[in-house]
Amino acid sequence: MVPSSIIEFEKLTKGVKMYLFVSMMLIILFIISPLKNNRAFLVLGKIVIVCLLGYTIYLNISQTNNFYKNTNTSFGTAKWDVSKTNILFSYILSVFLLILIVVVLRF
Repeated sequence: MVPSSIIEFEKLTKGVKMYLFVSMMLIILFIISPLKNNRAFLVLGKIVIVCLLGYTIYLNISQTNNFYKNTNTSFGTAKWDVSKTNILFSYILSVFLLILIVVVLRF
């Protein structure tokens, strides 16, 4: 049985998933498609993508921190549970989003 706090955390992170999906579509539209040949579209697209990814990182970290505080999870104990896995993977997602921002800016 999955604890209710994890179900609530999953519902809150649906916004993160939506923003990430929109960011991926914009990356395809502005960076991979022929629109990248127009300098103005490329710069505008990069600005929108970086802002959206930055907000996604902020939203993900703030929701993960709230979940971490509400569940009183301690990484110092040997017992590993679903809450620790969700928190860990949420922070890993934030690191990958940060790397994606750097890749978009360098492209």
